Amino acid sequence: MLRGFINCKTTEERINYIMNSKAEDWTEAELSSVMEIVGVKGDYSNASISDKLSVIVTTLGFVNSNDAQFDRIKDNGEAVDDMDSMKDAVRYTKLISNLYAKSSHMTV
Repeated sequence: MLRGFINCKTTEERINYIMNSKAEDWTEAELSSVMEIVGVKGDYSNASISDKLSVIVTTLGFVNSNDAQFDRIKDNGEAVDDMDSMKDAVRYTKLISNLYAKSSHMTV
């Protein structure tokens, strides 16, 4: 599965590849690699495979989104003056936090 993901040329192809796969097709090691490639932040070690796939697709969606422009946010200790970028960053943070909270309540 990892090789197929890496062979995808565009973000859209990667999203489609994941969306057309089944959770049982993926190993934990493959998902960890994909999460690192995509740039998913946080500890998802207790998350289910389907939740990890959702986080990956969501992260890829933000990368592909015309609305998300996280590179415009400057963290220099001063207030962020670009409200659109700040709203995108807050929305992303809430999404990831909610997924993380959901996964941390799972029992092993």
